[in-house]
Amino acid sequence: HIDLYTKLLKGSRALGEPLLSDAPRGARKADRSGGLERLVPLKKDAPIDFRFPEIGAIADMPKLFAAVIAKLGRGEITPSEIKTLIDLGEGIRKSLEVVELEQRISALEERAKPRSR
Repeated sequence: HIDLYTKLLKGSRALGEPLLSDAPRGARKADRSGGLERLVPLKKDAPIDFRFPEIGAIADMPKLFAAVIAKLGRGEITPSEIKTLIDLGEGIRKSLEVVELEQRISALEERAKPRSR
């Protein structure tokens, strides 16, 4: 996808100039009616510029939410990116929860074993 965009940007004056020259006159439909979007569909996703804080336990999850809120406050992240990050965080939380529950169950099972004398 990126290579095609690059090629279009470098060598597409003939394709792009008519669209740009018509834009001030309100000809926005020109590029949607079979022009550029058919050649190169709009990109649906892009990488999110976000560094996940280290999360090793459920107790660390507030770090993730604080980092997301900080980026939101600085205007560095869109609402859809926030949703994506929060959904990923929820998946991480669920995974950590399963691990912690397995550890607790194992500890209880160890305590419940009859002790040999």
